[in-house]
Amino acid sequence: MARTAMPRSSVSRLNELGGVRLARYDSLAGETIMEGRLMQIRQEIQDILDTTARDSGFSAVLRVIVKHFQAHMGTIHGLAEGDGHLYLLGATDGIPEPVLAASRRIPLGKGIAGASALQRKPVSLCNLQTDDSGVARPGARATGAHGALCVPLFLGDKVVGALGIGCQGDRVFTEDETTELLDLGRILAPYVADSLPSTRKQDLS
Repeated sequence: MARTAMPRSSVSRLNELGGVRLARYDSLAGETIMEGRLMQIRQEIQDILDTTARDSGFSAVLRVIVKHFQAHMGTIHGLAEGDGHLYLLGATDGIPEPVLAASRRIPLGKGIAGASALQRKPVSLCNLQTDDSGVARPGARATGAHGALCVPLFLGDKVVGALGIGCQGDRVFTEDETTELLDLGRILAPYVADSLPSTRKQDLS
């Protein structure tokens, strides 16, 4: 018996549905891989913080974070509420010494890190070299970074510091990337708080 040919419209519809299913599968597979990678990063950071001396541990954590986000530099600051300043606790290699010197003590509210900590929210710049918002300080521009993202470090609902990454080219960080950096910052937060002066630790108890 001869088979009845399926109308072209039906074939096209089936192809479309198949394409949608394949796209959804690819999307879910991609999300699964990304989540698995993020869990691996979380564990790697936790292991470093638990087994490495604090100063070298912060630098090692930054290397992991910078690589994960395909950035080029990063810093960790701790907030000392007693004098209202952020103190540099860790930085990646390659940041010029004059820039590091200017970053070792930052007034709360100044610069990208200070603004993020004061406002309790992420601060992102596509190109800090041309930014005219007043957030980027001259020292930050001297790093040569363009795209930058800085998030507050939350210990519970308290801000204990700031975590920042920068790229050598223009970059707009996505909402998912910002959420990821905030999440990784929460792992860092208790270790940052433990590195602050004793008066600050009492405030957190």
